[in-house]
This record gives sequence, structure tokens and C-alpha cells, in this order.
Amino acid sequence: MIRSISNEQRMELLKEYISYIPLKVSETKQPIIIAMVGLVGAGKSTIAKAIAERTGLYVASNDAIRRFLNEKGFQGASPVQDMLEYIAEAGTAYLLEHRVSHIIDNDLLKFHEQARLAIEAQGFRFYLLGVQCSERTILERLKKRSKDIANGAVDTLSRASKEQYEVRKKVHSQTPQPVFDFIFNTENPLEPQVDTFMAHLRDEKVV
Repeated sequence: MIRSISNEQRMELLKEYISYIPLKVSETKQPIIIAMVGLVGAGKSTIAKAIAERTGLYVASNDAIRRFLNEKGFQGASPVQDMLEYIAEAGTAYLLEHRVSHIIDNDLLKFHEQARLAIEAQGFRFYLLGVQCSERTILERLKKRSKDIANGAVDTLSRASKEQYEVRKKVHSQTPQPVFDFIFNTENPLEPQVDTFMAHLRDEKVV
């Protein structure tokens, strides 16, 4: 059952969520934001974690907001969608306002152009990563993830299902792919790919 939510509750939830966001995570030579485009199960969170471990960047994730709302009693894979979007947008504005370099761990396919314009207007360097792998591998990952979650064997922020994959797959098939600053293939060893991306950041003197 979906709970209704008042404006006062919205503000209180946003205030509490933002209180968990660190204002200073890493020292970059200029403020940067790394965003991603990739299907459910392609490995966006894995890439975000790998880059965060190298850079110390904060990871902004809709899955983390979903988990936060779940803990506050709003159950389901998409609890109070308008509230999730409200927190995500306000959280991004907060990070920009405080000049916090970070990684956006969501699929920005539909919004990458608006995001780039807004972010670069704030004086941030914007990098868009493509995260790719085969459908076979994605479906295997989603099947294993669902089984592990059901058995309590893994505590992952993502609760994406095969059904959600099919929805996003349709969106991707109907939307032109952007030009990426870098492409990761998560079926190949990740460490060399992260090495190459970090070298690119160093070459551009942002880290």
C-alpha cells in the first residue's frame, strides 16, 4: 500500500537524506561530475564503486534513495516515485551548490543533454560514461541477484528485476545513444579500463 505524504514530511525526509551527504569527499583540481548511461544490470554501480575507490568521489544513487525511503516505511522497488525524484533533484542541486565533485550512479540516457548543460553552467567538468555488456550476461546477473536477495546472501542497493530491464531496454532501443567520453565493457577485466579512465582524468588535469 502506498503511503500519502505531506509537504512537511517531504521537507523532513529531504533534510534527513541530505544530512548524510558529505560536503567534502575528495580533492579534485576542478569540480567534476561523472555520469553514466547503461541498462539495468550492465554494471553501473560496479563502475561507480571502482572509480570512487580511486578518487574518493561521493556516489549519488537513486538506489540509495530507494533504500532510504524503504527504511522510512515506503516499501517497494519504486517507493513514492515523485518523492524519489524530488530527493534526487534536490540532492544534485545541493552537491552543485556546495561544489562537491561526485559520481551519478543512474542511467542518464534521457537526461544527459540537460544534465551536461546544467552542470557545465555551474563550472563543473562533465564526463559521460557508457556502461555496456551483452544481454545474456545482464540476464544472468539479474537472475543471480534475485536469487541471492531472496536467500539473504547479498545486501545490494539495487532491486532491479528482469521486468525493469525489459522496460529500460525498450527505452534504450527508442532513444539515440549519446557520444560518450569513455566506454566501459563490464564483461572485460575492469581494472585496466579504470586505469585508462584515470589516466584520462590526469591528462586533463582534473585529478
